[in-house]
Amino acid sequence: MCVTPASEFFWIGLALFAAVGFVCFRVGHRFWRDASSASNAEQWAEVFNDHGPPMMNCSLWLLILILAGVSCGLL
Repeated sequence: MCVTPASEFFWIGLALFAAVGFVCFRVGHRFWRDASSASNAEQWAEVFNDHGPPMMNCSLWLLILILAGVSCGLL
């Protein structure tokens, strides 16, 4: 079901997209901060174990929201 900008569902979806985008930005920033300070393979493994699952979750949610926007002609 596609919505127009006059619909309240459009604004709810836009707010959801902004919130997910912000969370993904924060996860990516923390990953970058920890990865830049990792100096050996053990620390790299810890960085990927800590930040890998949240990054995958964010990526999937962003993909779902982007595909929904594209299918409705909003993006």
